[in-house]
Amino acid sequence: MKKLNNKWKYGILVVFFLVLANLEFLVRKDLIYGHDIYFHLARIKGISDSIKAGTIPALIYPGYLSGYGYPNGVFYADIFLYLPALLVYLGLNINIAYKIMMILINIGVFGSMYYAMKKIAKNKYTALIVGLMYLMSSYKFCDMFLRAALGETLAFVFFPLFILGLYSIFYGDKKNWYYFTIGLIGICFSHNLSLLMCLMVTILVFFLNIKEVFKDKERFRKLMTGGILAILICLSFIGPMVEMMLSDKFSYSTLLGSDMVVKRAANPLYAIIAIPSGASPWQPMGIGFVFIFLLVYLRKVMIKDKKDNKFSRDMLFLGLVFLILSTSIFPWNLVKNVLGIIQFPWRFYMLVTILLLVGFGIKISNYKNLNKRVFTLIVSAFMIETFLIGSVYHLRFNGLDDNKEYWISQGEYVPDDVDLEYLKTRGDIITSNEDVKTTFERKGINLEISYSDNNSDDTYLELPLVYYKGYVAKEDNNTLKVIKGDNGLVRVYLNNSEGNIKVYYGFTKVRIGCLIISVIALGGFIIIIENQKKNYLI
Repeated sequence: MKKLNNKWKYGILVVFFLVLANLEFLVRKDLIYGHDIYFHLARIKGISDSIKAGTIPALIYPGYLSGYGYPNGVFYADIFLYLPALLVYLGLNINIAYKIMMILINIGVFGSMYYAMKKIAKNKYTALIVGLMYLMSSYKFCDMFLRAALGETLAFVFFPLFILGLYSIFYGDKKNWYYFTIGLIGICFSHNLSLLMCLMVTILVFFLNIKEVFKDKERFRKLMTGGILAILICLSFIGPMVEMMLSDKFSYSTLLGSDMVVKRAANPLYAIIAIPSGASPWQPMGIGFVFIFLLVYLRKVMIKDKKDNKFSRDMLFLGLVFLILSTSIFPWNLVKNVLGIIQFPWRFYMLVTILLLVGFGIKISNYKNLNKRVFTLIVSAFMIETFLIGSVYHLRFNGLDDNKEYWISQGEYVPDDVDLEYLKTRGDIITSNEDVKTTFERKGINLEISYSDNNSDDTYLELPLVYYKGYVAKEDNNTLKVIKGDNGLVRVYLNNSEGNIKVYYGFTKVRIGCLIISVIALGGFIIIIENQKKNYLI
């Protein structure tokens, strides 16, 4: 009966904090501004536009750059955005579709951490309390609301599986190595830079356990197997992205080595909590007071822990390392050319949050005399405090501006030779180096062109499309020459005096090859897991 009562109590606790985490989405009709919200709403709109135009997958978004197209779908793995985009396509308001996605992410954030901690600590209470602290963590609140960083927020769902995989490979049961692969795949298809952070954590964990790895080489084999499979499965996204990066020079290159990463390092005084009234809107909220409480409350078990759990110790140590990396204490000026792609050092708050929570979670499970009722009440109070401070922080902002439908932020993926003002004034027209008559119909980035009166051998048309590698022009099943023309536009050379041309963005050979490899790797991964489960059951 007592166990049943506890289940009800904990169930109510979970529902309460899930509602609290989603309260803004549930009670407000509109959306409040967040740093990147226009950009991510535009991504959803861009995919919806592509579905409407019949161009799936959505690689070049129509509507962007005055209708000339923008390659968000090449530089971002948009697979998780197809759900809200489909809802928008079916007629749902984009704000509501966005809210539905955020609510699902919050459920996933709690669920993944609960599952991972249950596997690691083998303690349901620890899994529940750590899952709730993760759900209500300061930086997750910051990512979801203040920053509206959809990719990073999605990555929160998969980081616990990634950590569970590292635990299984280096510290626990090696047969669960595949969580490492699943976590990496999910993070790759959520947020590119979070994948870089995974690499950093993996390298550090490897060196912290290098003696154990050489003693048990099977662990190293599992690490390599999991990593290689993740790379191969993600190749369908990574390969074409790298191909596009190498095919042209884009605006994002000016961010590398810039002083942005130096200027945006967190003030050490704000590392734990940034008071809304004093901090800049660009200063995240910190990691939260709850970690100070955990350090104080668990100090006895941390000092006297007979088990001396190496995994817990390593997680806490790495959490501290990345906390220092988040701030101006670290000499960012010396490494800005190497790690400048991070842009904002306080991105590491995400790693700090999960590493410290997992590390402290092990200590909680080892605390034999833990008063669960008191501990739960105190932690709940800190989680509510985080929600209240975060709400005050976020409510400083206003509602959304409807004039930013196709927002490109800093325009990182605009080719360097494209003048955005020129695109606005040029309009939706086709030009030529000869006096050729043309008419065309547009459906997204697909153009059907009719031309006549061509009397030259070197006639070309310049289309109202920004050139990106992959554009194809077909005339009677013949492929026409397509290159980058003046002002970075698509240029198509004509073969006949008159005819009809279809222009669309197609799959390059690299994309096709990478897709085939990824499908084979995914099939192989599933077969390996199934065979492994059968072998362990025999």
